[in-house]
Amino acid sequence: MGSNSDALRNVLTFVKNNPDKVIINNNKYNNAIQMLIQDDVAVGNPDLFFPKNRIRANRMNRSFLEENSHLLDYFSEMTDTSSMAFNDVWISTSHILDLGKYFLDLSFE
Repeated sequence: MGSNSDALRNVLTFVKNNPDKVIINNNKYNNAIQMLIQDDVAVGNPDLFFPKNRIRANRMNRSFLEENSHLLDYFSEMTDTSSMAFNDVWISTSHILDLGKYFLDLSFE
């Protein structure tokens, strides 16, 4: 994923630092959380990472997991599997135009 992962890291950091500006749902799946943020929040590469009314799934590479372990652990703690180690993280994203929101789903495998 290379430098493009910076955009996803920045969005996750925004979510962590601004919980009052995010809707988080973590009760549908044991190993995942879903988040909605206003689409007026500045994000890097929005057309790439937040395609309009489509889902884009990104399996994060090993270096992203290692460099962002503290950030990913923060979100993993919100799942029912927080006590289990994860080997893979998928970040699925979308721009839901009707809601005016960016959608993020973090899945811990």
